[in-house]
Amino acid sequence: MAARSIIWGVLSTSRPATSLLHALLGSLFLFLNCADPRAAFTLFLILLLLCMATFSINDLLDAEQDRVNHPKRFLVTNPSAKRVSTAYYLLLVLAICFVSADIAPVAHSWIYISALVIFTNYSIIKSNIPLFKNVY
Repeated sequence: MAARSIIWGVLSTSRPATSLLHALLGSLFLFLNCADPRAAFTLFLILLLLCMATFSINDLLDAEQDRVNHPKRFLVTNPSAKRVSTAYYLLLVLAICFVSADIAPVAHSWIYISALVIFTNYSIIKSNIPLFKNVY
């Protein structure tokens, strides 16, 4: 498999179009309510990275289940790409930490880091404590 198709496949695990849509909607509401472009852009960036990381970790953790439900997903058809996908996920997490610590207002940093922990652990909760998943 060519490096280019692996890169596109790994990127597909983060559902870029869906992540972009969620991030735009979330930051648009903030922009319309407070008209602060810097705050709206920071929120957009955080939401985009959070969505991408959440989708990526979900694909990594659900690859076996996706064999049945979504057999054409990248990690199902290319199981050898799990290492690259894991590295990509970790880069997304580092990017969220960087934006939270260095770009976002200090008062909001813990909110963004908490969202990272909550969002990216949903798949683990769903698999191991299914009764808790709806509350989570």
